Amino acid sequence: YKQNEMMVQEKTYGRKHPLLDNPLESAEQKMNISHIKAYHNTIFFMYLNSDNLPIIQSINLDTGERETIFEEIAYGKEVMVFDVPVWQRPGLTFDQVSNLVENFIFVNNELILLRSESITVVRNGIEEILYEGLYWSVSANGVNVFFVDSERILCRLDPTTGTVSRFPNCMPTLPKAYGDNVLYLDAQTENALMAMDTTTSKCKMMFAGKWNDFQCSGNYIVLEDSRGALWLAKPNSTELYLLYEETNYRDYLVNGENHTLVILLKDGTLKYITISQ
Repeated sequence: YKQNEMMVQEKTYGRKHPLLDNPLESAEQKMNISHIKAYHNTIFFMYLNSDNLPIIQSINLDTGERETIFEEIAYGKEVMVFDVPVWQRPGLTFDQVSNLVENFIFVNNELILLRSESITVVRNGIEEILYEGLYWSVSANGVNVFFVDSERILCRLDPTTGTVSRFPNCMPTLPKAYGDNVLYLDAQTENALMAMDTTTSKCKMMFAGKWNDFQCSGNYIVLEDSRGALWLAKPNSTELYLLYEETNYRDYLVNGENHTLVILLKDGTLKYITISQ
């Protein structure tokens, strides 16, 4: 295989095949790719163009087809669906320049744009504002969006209605939606991993320790310790297992459906680790 080549691994036989289109082949894009996400049979990622403005693209893992789904341009903005512009806005004003897209997620099969000072949804080719104001640490469970507001309070946003609910008893670090719970690190317990039930608002400790970060998907939780090593919490287990102890990575994600840890290394290549059940 070529260096930096993105691969597809068969679920049944484990055989690997190169994608028909590899987003890492361009040296410019390789260094700017960020926010890689797996959604159904598609990988989504964002990178910056020559004007340092974001472009969101997708690669279908079945066909290798690559598409641009969103692009912010220097003299205006256009929403692209399957490489066809469906909505455009005039050139960016001074206020809009400071409110650019920083990340994205999908909720109810809709593209949610996480701007620096607002949360928006692209619906029927039109970008609608769901929340305005400063916020941090966004995650979603497929139905709702969770984030921390300017008062450090955990909030739940319903994209369908635009309703925002606050949980005053929870002031989390790095909250992530996980089924009916929100997992987070608690500064009051030296960054232990906690879980809050979004129905009852009750909190409990899951794993003590001084954790820097964590990712969760399916039945798996991967925690990053203070050295950068990655630890696995297996389903229905209170024990942790060392999964990856190198610190040569920029980002990582867990695909619980495929039992895989995907690591974006500092040189722009991807490393795949199979998680045993």
